[in-house]
Amino acid sequence: MDEDIQSFASIRRRTGSVQNKLQSVLKFVAEGNLDIHIYMAFLKQFISPYLKQTRTFSTKYTPRSVLLHRMRNEVVMKCRDTYEKLLSQPDISEAVWEEIKKDMLDKTYVTPLALDTFIISTCQTQNLMHAGIQYYKLIESSKKPSIVTTAEYLLLYGYKNGPLSDAEKEHVWKVYKEISEQYTVLSAEIANACITVLAKLGNVDECIKVIEQFEKYESVEFLRKGYDAFIMCLLEQEKIELMFKYMIISFKKCSGPTPKVYTKYLEYCLKDKQDFNARIERLLLLWREYGIIPHETSVKEFSVACNDHGWSAKATALYRSMCTRCKLKAFESDLTMEEFQILKESIMKKLIIEKGYQITNPREQANFIKFIESKKPYDVVIDALNVVYSRVAQTKYRYVDSLINVVQHVHSQNKRILVIGKSHMLKYKKLENLKNIADFYYVENISNDDEFTLFATVSSGQDTIFISNDFMRQHKFALNDSKVSMLFKRWQHFHQYTYIVNSLGVNLIPLSGSVMDRDHYINSGVQKTGSYWHIPFHNASSVTTLRVNPSTSRNWFCFRMPESQT
Repeated sequence: MDEDIQSFASIRRRTGSVQNKLQSVLKFVAEGNLDIHIYMAFLKQFISPYLKQTRTFSTKYTPRSVLLHRMRNEVVMKCRDTYEKLLSQPDISEAVWEEIKKDMLDKTYVTPLALDTFIISTCQTQNLMHAGIQYYKLIESSKKPSIVTTAEYLLLYGYKNGPLSDAEKEHVWKVYKEISEQYTVLSAEIANACITVLAKLGNVDECIKVIEQFEKYESVEFLRKGYDAFIMCLLEQEKIELMFKYMIISFKKCSGPTPKVYTKYLEYCLKDKQDFNARIERLLLLWREYGIIPHETSVKEFSVACNDHGWSAKATALYRSMCTRCKLKAFESDLTMEEFQILKESIMKKLIIEKGYQITNPREQANFIKFIESKKPYDVVIDALNVVYSRVAQTKYRYVDSLINVVQHVHSQNKRILVIGKSHMLKYKKLENLKNIADFYYVENISNDDEFTLFATVSSGQDTIFISNDFMRQHKFALNDSKVSMLFKRWQHFHQYTYIVNSLGVNLIPLSGSVMDRDHYINSGVQKTGSYWHIPFHNASSVTTLRVNPSTSRNWFCFRMPESQT
């Protein structure tokens, strides 16, 4: 390692910026003057801190943009209240509009350049949309409105109940055609506006065209408003399979539709009493599959409708994963062999292969894989670092004796044990006495031991458990697939254990639902137990739907299906 550091020092002296360093190192590797393992270590020592600084910068300033967005919304709402009486008039004169504009410029931070767009945003409610339409046509009579103002105008039609008039259809179609002919690439704001108005026109093919055109160039940002409008349009036309296709995309790309879409879906369910139960359960199955936590308003709407159709739905709470209403375990289904295989392959690909250079160097990774292949299967894999250091923040002490007690307890149950730690733990000479009852593997101090633990556990098979207090949040998100992430949580629920060491000995308990997991973080998505559905919900005012995440809710509903459906 000293040679590695000397090589790094040489590189640092000869290069300045991170970019120059990386280019120089690549040149050394290509010329055969630098070992690939040293290159990987270079990435970890010099590039990783740079990336962490970038992430810190992003984290620091992202909340500011969110705050500014909220401030703007607050100003819009305040103006809406202030001018509601004037804007509610069926016909607003040009003189009144001038008074409103002058007053807004005097009393808000809005600039003259953004005033037109701001006024139309203020009118984006069911009661005031007619005023926004009037104002846009007033602008049109004197100048060409900006594309941003036009987008806000098109969004107005999403607030109209019932169909558009022939004159409205003709005008918005003309506006849309001008946009589509002028712009080959659309921003998210404009695409959302176009889809919203096309959905109001009932033009399914053109909606799909805009979505596909946008997603061809943009893979990160999601057209939430557009998808909401389009899904409701498909529900209106009862194109149910196409509707579910786009609903599933919204589950994968964000956290699903907003409550108004679920209200529309409930209206569809209520149209046919005979198919009501099947239609409800189809949505619940998708909520479970993609880890969706709906808003309180949606769950309560569904509970009322279900109670009217022979279900029994009531609010409940969970204690150690047990529903206090039906007295059943809310989470009881382990992964099938097929699901476990999907999860195993995803962990191997996303967390081990694709992140290999972030975890360790190629030599250590190859050695570890060879070690596991020759020694597996293990019954229990223990995250040694987590056991020894898990209480340091509270007590300032390391508990190597806890690790010893846990290993001895597991050994007493005749289990094959693998303990994974880091090289600096070799200083604990007490652990030498355990080598006859457990295998030990120490990774380098700069390596990430979590991935080694996960690799060893899933490689050993579906029945292997691992002992750690780490919730593995970063790994769930790193899988980058909502469906696989839910499989990961379900697997954690049945295979991850924590421990209690006291005067009575060692007690291993599932981490999920334990004192450490009061909010049921590990598996707090929608669950089915026999004829009962347990549905979590949230009531956060800032969001309308959540995916299973660290901020899970303790709020639950227990839905019992009708006897004929069980």
